[in-house]
Amino acid sequence: FDLQYTGNPSGGASPYDGEIVTVTGIVTGTNFGDQRDGFFMCDPGGGLWTGILVFGPSLTPALGDCVRVNGQITEYYDLTEVTSGNTVTILGRGTVPEPMTIPIGILPDSAEAYEGALVRIGVCVVTNVSDWMSYGQFDVRDATGTGTILGDFGLEYVPVIGDSFTSITGCVTYHSAVGWMIAPRGDADMGIVDRRPPELVSASAVSDTSVNVVFNERLSLQGISDITTYHIINQRDLTELHVLSAHLFSSGKTVQINVLEELSDSAYQVIVDGVWDVAGNPLVHATAEFPGYEPGEYTPIADIYNDFDAYNNMIVTLRGVIDHMQDVTTSSGSRRISAYIQDNSWRIINGDTMRYGLSLSQSGAASTFPGIQRGNLITITGTVTAYQGAIQMGTFTTNNVTVLAENAPMPKPMMFRTGDRTLQRAIIWTSSEGNYGGGTWCQTGGTIYQVDENVGGGTNMYIDDGSGNITMRIWDSMNLDSVQLDGQWYKMRELVGKYCTILGPSSAYNGDFQMLGGYAEDFVSATPDIPPEHAGEEFYLDVPNRPFAPDLGQRLHIDYNTPALGEVRLRVFDLRGRVVTTLVSKNSGGHDAIDWDGRDQLRELLPMGTYILHLESVKDGASKTKIKPVVIGTKL
Repeated sequence: FDLQYTGNPSGGASPYDGEIVTVTGIVTGTNFGDQRDGFFMCDPGGGLWTGILVFGPSLTPALGDCVRVNGQITEYYDLTEVTSGNTVTILGRGTVPEPMTIPIGILPDSAEAYEGALVRIGVCVVTNVSDWMSYGQFDVRDATGTGTILGDFGLEYVPVIGDSFTSITGCVTYHSAVGWMIAPRGDADMGIVDRRPPELVSASAVSDTSVNVVFNERLSLQGISDITTYHIINQRDLTELHVLSAHLFSSGKTVQINVLEELSDSAYQVIVDGVWDVAGNPLVHATAEFPGYEPGEYTPIADIYNDFDAYNNMIVTLRGVIDHMQDVTTSSGSRRISAYIQDNSWRIINGDTMRYGLSLSQSGAASTFPGIQRGNLITITGTVTAYQGAIQMGTFTTNNVTVLAENAPMPKPMMFRTGDRTLQRAIIWTSSEGNYGGGTWCQTGGTIYQVDENVGGGTNMYIDDGSGNITMRIWDSMNLDSVQLDGQWYKMRELVGKYCTILGPSSAYNGDFQMLGGYAEDFVSATPDIPPEHAGEEFYLDVPNRPFAPDLGQRLHIDYNTPALGEVRLRVFDLRGRVVTTLVSKNSGGHDAIDWDGRDQLRELLPMGTYILHLESVKDGASKTKIKPVVIGTKL
């Protein structure tokens, strides 16, 4: 308010023009201008004289962020801006105020009090589009007069004379050559009342059984899932394919049609009859031609792991499913998207079929990349690099991302035991020493024996299935504070002692394997595989009641269960009370089973005789023990 108030509704320079100021407010519009390098902010609560444009900020905040800005007040073609090397600090999340409703007739000469503010005009109609191609401007008229709409936030909508709107919302800007203008922050700010039916723009096969049909405007859900709406004809033999389902993308402009037959190397025609736009206009009949599915040339992620040095700093295109996405605010206050993509490429390591994911990292809020969402099958083009040892793809833009499908199934997970360090290392391993990857979709299970909250901007969760523990990292930015197991919700700290199956992408911390969490649906109730005869027993030790012959390669199967939160030791003693080997020593319990090969701690075969198997659980300073005799013999 102090920066903007002049008392003159027709205009005037800021009383702080040329001065360096610090101002705090709520972001009402982001990615504004030809270079998308400006944002609007306002005093909390909004109101007259309370909006301003920040030009060329040090970082791009997200809509609704509470920010502190330091910079110089400048009158650029009579538009008040905070500019000249300004610095921006994100203080947290705020609430965008409701837009002020104004008559559009006020814009030409009496809108100074609304400069930089978020406003809304009512029912209006497009009257002039002559400046749209050159300047991204078009004129609309309501009952009070005519005003100009500016597309500098970026609009998919293309104006046509006669289009009418229930309302238009946007930020008020100014240029001395045009006057006051309203800049909608996107198509969602424009309540279109369109008298024209939607148009079918294109169709393309994105898999051997899926076709994406693109329209020129947002569609209503009415009729979308009715499979009789769509007909796909094989132009080679004029046979009609069997449509199985249809799904409208979240963008509202793309329908994915799934068919029974494979879309082979032939020409096809899609016929759409019976969809509506959001204004209720029906598309009576439309057709589009498209070729069959061609897989295209994509870089297998497994190849990047297998020969990272060859791909380092190379521009590549990937095709895969997003399994994790988060919006990160760095320690410097900048906004960055961090996501993981996985494809179906693979290679064999030590007999295991290894599939891999890759990190996607780029500056900008998550809203800048609407196509990068969990469950989206996408193609993306960017540069492969390594940052502090972590391999990743960066330097991509929104235009480098193509959504092929939404709600795609997650990749088949790499399943491992929590103590299997060899397999875990193979999951994050690359051919370049010191460089590790992340994003491979993984699954493990066990007892959650420790949860540490508020650790460096996140929570560390420790899981053990009896073979050793792993760490799951859950960043605060994922906003995961509780999960549901067996129909009951638990806060993260209340999961201690619970046994469950957990899915998530792999990650590396200081070169060690860890998993990432962030979605409640990735925690699944599970029951340890306890033999029926020991059902309900928290503490038992079970071994076969017969001798075994290690010299002939036989092993002794040992099954046990201990309290989940107790420390566990399983040792073998001889009859003189000496420890000959320690089979298990860990800081969490639960059910487990191992096979002992009859060797001592020096890996020497023990002589024939009777030994004592000793299981000990220590919890809260109290000790429980179980013992069983075992006999080492030989086959006669």
